[in-house]
Amino acid sequence: MQRMMNTLVNDERGVAAIELAVVLPMLMTLFLGVVEISNFVLVNQRTEKMAHTIADVVSQGEAITTAELDNILSATSEIMKPFPFASLGHVIITSVHRNVNDTPKVAWQYEGGGTLKNTRSNFGGTGFASPLPEGFTLNERETVIIAEVFYNHENLITNIFNGSDPQLYKYAFYKPRLGALDAISTQ
Repeated sequence: MQRMMNTLVNDERGVAAIELAVVLPMLMTLFLGVVEISNFVLVNQRTEKMAHTIADVVSQGEAITTAELDNILSATSEIMKPFPFASLGHVIITSVHRNVNDTPKVAWQYEGGGTLKNTRSNFGGTGFASPLPEGFTLNERETVIIAEVFYNHENLITNIFNGSDPQLYKYAFYKPRLGALDAISTQ
């Protein structure tokens, strides 16, 4: 009996399998967490890049037309690749202008790039005063182009547990370089 007990205590077969069974769930959780966080960081960067790219391109022109805005917004899916944008995102381009002795007002807005619903500009509507961020000054006879990007990020793993995906919101400000861009042309 003593010999059999010693044999059982000293037998090391199967130790590696038991260690793997104990460590594998922790390793899988760590791996999936890294994948989820990396995916979120990448989507966040793409959304930020889109806001800056759109505001920059719009602000480079002397004047802007609806056809040009449509062309700019048609690039949204390319900027977000490999993530889908058409049904998960939306872009609002706003021109805020300040006249002499007046508060900054929204000169025009243009929306598109995706079909995400329930999005509205945080900078007001056309013809109304615009609540610009604290510390941002707009001098008289100046215009600023604001691009706002809304994106419903689809989590790869964690939405299984909490059932909701975060909505990302990014915006960028650019002052026009050549023209006032306080009006939009339909040509």
